[in-house]
Amino acid sequence: MVMAVLRAARRAALERGTYGRARRAFEMGDYGAALAAFATLAEADHAGAQYRLGVMHDEGFGVARDRARAAVWYRRAAEQGHVKAQFNLGAMYERGDGVARDCAEAATWYQRAAERGVSRARNQLGILYFTGAGVPLDYAAARRWWSMAAPRNALARYNLGLMHHHGTGVPRDCAMAARYYRQAAERGLAEAQFRIGLMLYEGEGVARDPAGALMWLAIAAARGHAASDQLRADLLEALAPTLSAAAHRAATAWMAEHAGEGEAAGVVA
Repeated sequence: MVMAVLRAARRAALERGTYGRARRAFEMGDYGAALAAFATLAEADHAGAQYRLGVMHDEGFGVARDRARAAVWYRRAAEQGHVKAQFNLGAMYERGDGVARDCAEAATWYQRAAERGVSRARNQLGILYFTGAGVPLDYAAARRWWSMAAPRNALARYNLGLMHHHGTGVPRDCAMAARYYRQAAERGLAEAQFRIGLMLYEGEGVARDPAGALMWLAIAAARGHAASDQLRADLLEALAPTLSAAAHRAATAWMAEHAGEGEAAGVVA
């Protein structure tokens, strides 16, 4: 019994060392070495290596991109409780990418990851409940999952903003919507930046503030949001030059401080 425990411990230590070297090889761009090491560990049911193989096939690192093969490895890791693999597998089923589209199966994997605290899984599960895709239409469940995701997920805050803005599943509350949009905007979400800019422009749920509106619209426009760019142009014609200049200085300062931030998927249309 003691010898068996010692052998298992030595094997685990060896696997950790091999896995660590494989990850370092991957990070250095030595995909051939990483692939070989991950494959050996994956066949021995190392969940982390199975997940990494899924990523390599998913993104085409060192191998031809093969989403179906990626799904196989994600599933093997997900079945062992690897939460990133569970989320990625759920996303593949939701999109029908590498597997037949199956939102019920997506919900199953998102739920497993969501229960382990993965905020992106909580957001996506909320979207499925909000739209009734693969699960019964349930606005209360959507709101619950988004509320759980919101502390770490701008998309969830934005989606909660939409619920309150339109009064879907909750009483309509534009002030609450504006708070959620602003929180998501501060986290770099261009659609939320447009929404709070529009509400500030129109004075909906907040005090009217054309200069504040211009700041958020300029930030969203810089991130490629076309509607923000058009409304920004309209505001520039209406605002006094000094206010316009101040708003653009504020936008430039915000973008410099938050360079590289932003989230762009998982929004309810």
